[in-house]
Amino acid sequence: DGEVAVMADGGLGGPEGTPADTMAFSQADGSEQQGGLSYVAADDGSAVSAKCFVRLVLNWKHLRYDLRHDGAAEAHEEALSAARRALPVGTAARWDVDKSATPAGQKYWELPAHKWEIDQAAKGRVGEVGSRLLFEGRGGEDQLVEHLMGEAAEEQGGWTYKHDEGSDLRQLFGLLLHEQIFDEAVPDAFFAPSQGAPLDLHAPDFYARRKEGIDARLAQIAAAAPTALAELVRRAFDAHYGKSSAFVRWGEVRIAHCVQLQIVAVCFGGRALAGILLHLAATGVFAGMPDNTMVRAVRPDGVRVSGMEVQRDGSASTNLKWELVECADGPTAARVPLRQTGLLECAEGAAALADGTPLELRSERNRFGVGGYSMAVHLAATGARCGYVGNDDFHAVRAGEARAALADGKWAVDALAAKKWTIAIEDDWTLRGALVEVKSKNDSLWTEQKLWIRSLTDRRFLRYPNPYLFNEDGSPTVDISTAKVAPKRRGKRKATDPRSRIRLPVSQLALESATP
Repeated sequence: DGEVAVMADGGLGGPEGTPADTMAFSQADGSEQQGGLSYVAADDGSAVSAKCFVRLVLNWKHLRYDLRHDGAAEAHEEALSAARRALPVGTAARWDVDKSATPAGQKYWELPAHKWEIDQAAKGRVGEVGSRLLFEGRGGEDQLVEHLMGEAAEEQGGWTYKHDEGSDLRQLFGLLLHEQIFDEAVPDAFFAPSQGAPLDLHAPDFYARRKEGIDARLAQIAAAAPTALAELVRRAFDAHYGKSSAFVRWGEVRIAHCVQLQIVAVCFGGRALAGILLHLAATGVFAGMPDNTMVRAVRPDGVRVSGMEVQRDGSASTNLKWELVECADGPTAARVPLRQTGLLECAEGAAALADGTPLELRSERNRFGVGGYSMAVHLAATGARCGYVGNDDFHAVRAGEARAALADGKWAVDALAAKKWTIAIEDDWTLRGALVEVKSKNDSLWTEQKLWIRSLTDRRFLRYPNPYLFNEDGSPTVDISTAKVAPKRRGKRKATDPRSRIRLPVSQLALESATP
């Protein structure tokens, strides 16, 4: 542990250190375990310390250590203080330390009552005993518990849901804070040009090393009205599309991906979104986010608007998909490389190319393309195919007229730039976002899930300054709750074949709570 601390204080192996340097950890059997500096930089030794601290307080608790001996109470409190200083706030290890150190007789934190309760029994299982339960959905199909709850929210509360385990919010973290996360001025964080995340991402001082930039960006996000927030997301998406990122999973359909993130951002609102992004940056807890991300948007005339990935339309008079409008600030022309000219099918057309040759771009079915389509390049005069636009440039140009260009001995295509779109949104719309953790009958929350729910609902538990997660009266800005899907007890159950417990009859769906 001392060696780890010295290495961390001196940077990555000191001024002369290189990424190839390693560290040796002595094992109980006398052998050594080699560890790379990338591990040391990312962890900073805190994982090792965390395990030691947690084990220590657990031993004290379970062995009923007598604190009446001279100096025992002081040693106990000193170790706990050291643990709280060393462990990142909001982490599972910190939770375990605090929970294990709770004085006898003091009540632990209790989970708030379920906001959603659905009276329905399981229909079966995905596989063998112990696998996930299946329920009968609204259309008679087998559904997991998250989708059953989402369908109920759509039907009863006008919500649109997506079972994504917080993916969209983590993507917004990587997108809106891209410049701050990938700040090259932060020392010892990057060693490769295509690195998907800084090495200090989960280090206790990740946020502290970028505090000024992150705080300024979050203040901008928190103050943004819905129209401005949608534009912030679109501009960040266009600026960083396709870049290596451990946070963003770039969708094949570029417009749909951007629109999805815009909708989530505007429905949660700038302040709540800024609070969630700051919590991710300050604690490094990316696991345990709630199952379902839900949004609801209502225009002033009472018409609901929806358009997330999981879309189930209601009647046309009350539920419309989100409209898109063309952006006026996009480029009108684009030059992209002409590729695959050496293919047999393109040989004839490529041989006839000359600088300025009129071309035609066509979107054609292709299993190797983007979403099953590719942008083929044809000679306008004969229709012969002469190449393709690369998949990475598929969304940069649009089908139609174009011209061949010879630049530095390589062929390129001058074409019309693809249109840019954004969601139609006004600042007077009623917008809401919610996070829901869904559990079936015997399922319970694990530590990271408890951390998220408590951090976003209990102001006293938050051990770092976050001005965005709570209002002045202490009420939370983020709507986060739990849902329970289980049959109600209806008298004493008769003894039956044990196998029947897996295939209980499905009762009528009932949503007990009021619309959130």
